Amino acid sequence: MENTQEDEAKEAEIVKSIYSALVSLPKTESRAEILSELQYGCHDKSEYREHSVFPTLFFATFGCMASLVHEIILFYSEATFEKLSTTSSQRMQHVTGIVQSLAREKEICVELVHNNFISLLYPILNIIRVDSNLDIIQMAILGIIYDVVIVSFLELSYITLTQHVLPIHYHE
Repeated sequence: MENTQEDEAKEAEIVKSIYSALVSLPKTESRAEILSELQYGCHDKSEYREHSVFPTLFFATFGCMASLVHEIILFYSEATFEKLSTTSSQRMQHVTGIVQSLAREKEICVELVHNNFISLLYPILNIIRVDSNLDIIQMAILGIIYDVVIVSFLELSYITLTQHVLPIHYHE
């Protein structure tokens, strides 16, 4: 009985920490730290984004999706330069990790596809440059698209066919 109450208290504390991080995410000045916290967590190094309530809380918290859109657009503008900064690539890796956790939830995945959120990632796949940081991010984006295909094949097929997008490229 005591163990169950301790587990419930710890669970409630983790959910509270996740929510407080999500509420702070739209603030641009602290976004890098919050993205890292959401990726790696604080309690016993457990990952927040792997928590069962994370996708629902993230999607429902005001400003979180807009923050992801902002980070993706910011990364795309920075990726047009010759070499990506480590900070920029780390932030985008955090973003792709969060989007992967969102894409695994059926209801949220369908919303992401219907609102063309996944289409924001396609231009990053079309950047052709030999850069290991960019390659890691592109592979993560392909993983997101794979998750979306598994969860909502029909919706993704419709979006891809209507936009005439074939984002995959190969380079040495």
